[in-house]
Amino acid sequence: AFDPCDGVSANMNIVNDFECQQNYAITCCITTFEIVDNPDKSGVNTSSKVLKVTENGMNEYDALVFNRGGVIDLSTRNKLKFKILSSRAVPLLVKLEGGTSPQKEIFTEVSVVGEWAEYTVDFSDQASANHQSVVFFFNVAQTDGTAADIYYLDDIKWE
Repeated sequence: AFDPCDGVSANMNIVNDFECQQNYAITCCITTFEIVDNPDKSGVNTSSKVLKVTENGMNEYDALVFNRGGVIDLSTRNKLKFKILSSRAVPLLVKLEGGTSPQKEIFTEVSVVGEWAEYTVDFSDQASANHQSVVFFFNVAQTDGTAADIYYLDDIKWE
């Protein structure tokens, strides 16, 4: 059988593209996620597979943790880029943690609704830090009790 990932070497600058580069493991805490076919192969994201994340709307700090299994080298590549497809505009918290350095949190917004958008979070002030995990909190600090929110996430990488 043909394996499109056969012979593809790991590129640790890519956190996860949900295809051949799945370099950081999801270790916590949102339990409802799965790799699915891209529901909207258009715009900035025409890839085949993406992560479907269901956030239950009941916990204001539902974390989706990607653990590198070692220290993340932020010396030259320290801007985290990722793509999101969302049906709502919501606050988003991105955090680095899990090493000997203090945690670093950056608040941003999922501002584009109904189509893929690429976002960048600048962690350049962490270039010499020691972190092991990247954490996403969708709809952070909200307990609006809505039905589950669905977010699609793809192409998480350091540039």
